[in-house]
Amino acid sequence: MSAGHAVDSTGRPPGAEKIDDCLRPGRFSQTVDCLAGQDLHVTATYQPNSRYWPFQLIEAALYTAMTAALSGLCFFWIRRRTT
Repeated sequence: MSAGHAVDSTGRPPGAEKIDDCLRPGRFSQTVDCLAGQDLHVTATYQPNSRYWPFQLIEAALYTAMTAALSGLCFFWIRRRTT
């Protein structure tokens, strides 16, 4: 998920007072009913499934490059200190 936030029936973020009126410690079911009564809900934005493997390959390439760079740096640093 790349984004998620509360919105009202018009698609705009609700005022803090709307949310604060519904939040009562230890009363989850009443909180849910209150939020539903005010037509507040959470929107979510997801990356499409078709991007899963490209993201995995990009991430793997970045970690591989960082590993190679740090390994090379360590190799040369240790070699320099022992000679």
